[in-house]
Amino acid sequence: MDLQSLIDFGMTKTEARIYIGLVKLGQTQIGLIIKHTSLHRGTVYNSVNSLMKKGFVSFIDKNGIRYYTNSGEKIFENLIEERKSKLEENKKQIDNLFEDLSKIKQDENQEVQVFYGTESFKTLFLEIYNECKKNKIEYFFQGRGGEMQDAIGEGFYKYTQQLKKKMKIKCRVILDTENIHHSYHKYVTGNLRYLSTKVFSPVNYWIYGDTILLVIFQANPLTTIRIKSKYLADSFKNYFEQLWGLSRGFEEKKIGAKELINLISNTKRLNAFYGKNRIPFFLCSFKEKEFISFMMAREKKGETLHGQSSVEVFRCIISSLKKGLNVRYIVTKNSLDYFFKIINEDFGKRELKKIVNEILINMKKYKISTRVINENTPITFFSSEKEIITFLPTSEKVGGFTSAEYSIKETFSRLFQEYWNRSKPIEDYLKKLNDF
Repeated sequence: MDLQSLIDFGMTKTEARIYIGLVKLGQTQIGLIIKHTSLHRGTVYNSVNSLMKKGFVSFIDKNGIRYYTNSGEKIFENLIEERKSKLEENKKQIDNLFEDLSKIKQDENQEVQVFYGTESFKTLFLEIYNECKKNKIEYFFQGRGGEMQDAIGEGFYKYTQQLKKKMKIKCRVILDTENIHHSYHKYVTGNLRYLSTKVFSPVNYWIYGDTILLVIFQANPLTTIRIKSKYLADSFKNYFEQLWGLSRGFEEKKIGAKELINLISNTKRLNAFYGKNRIPFFLCSFKEKEFISFMMAREKKGETLHGQSSVEVFRCIISSLKKGLNVRYIVTKNSLDYFFKIINEDFGKRELKKIVNEILINMKKYKISTRVINENTPITFFSSEKEIITFLPTSEKVGGFTSAEYSIKETFSRLFQEYWNRSKPIEDYLKKLNDF
């Protein structure tokens, strides 16, 4: 086993060194890995966590001590099969593309142009807005998400999203679930939905009117193909509509609340990850009047947006917990710090301790499992055995999507479990507050 072979499977050079060490050591503790590889402690921890995310390393806990081991040959066999499958799918998509291109010749008004470089792309991209504004039409986009920002720069990407909003351009956008944490979410606007990597081609495309813009951001130089053809534009639109139907998206908080209530009402098991500045409702109070009072006080300070939808979700969650909903919560430490800081400032230490004790009692009474993670991410999501719903902050408002697609549910289930394994019981955090 050599480094390059492992690097070819997606490991970094450091990860490959650590993996080889694990194969030699067998099931072992992190300290022995550090000693064997002579790498910095932080480097080893980060690399081992990365290897676990990629599936190359697993662990077990024995008597409170964590032991790591390699995941065996099966992971490599699966990766090889996935690559074969992906290559076959890419070949099929390319064949279909060229088949469609050949049919374009029948279109008397067809026009195909190829452009190179970022400046050409910028000009062509802004033409989309002008055409949509002029002809009062929406455009469609499918891509992995974040590639335009990475290739062209954050400044230009932010400008285009602000301009889109200013010009009131309508669009529908399908992005990849794997890029859901990318920083472009701070700026992106439009009607967004997300799908699994399995349905994505290596090419990003925009459709507007009878024109298609195909962009290969990884090419050197960046390559843009503009095709004007009613036949091909209609073909791409039909394909886009099929993908659009695989999952549902929403932009308004009220619609998102209805989706969440529907999910909670139709499940007995729920996993919930609360992202930046979000906390589970049960931390506020199980008493509706107290909850509304607390939310209204926060609204006056500009710390939250209060609405009837929040109260409806609150009622649904509390009712479900009382009926025996099996739920696991993960909340970020930063969100808890901020929340209890407000409690302390508004009500004082005595009331803070009272609230903490009530939370501990309710957790035990309703069998609520909650853990705290010392990481910060904007995404909030809820998953059941039937469906997944996410809430994603954008530059305009909080939006999200919900889907019952198996691959999407599996992706978020694995993500939740990874967070759960890296987090600590909230009881430890609350007991420290009581000692404060």
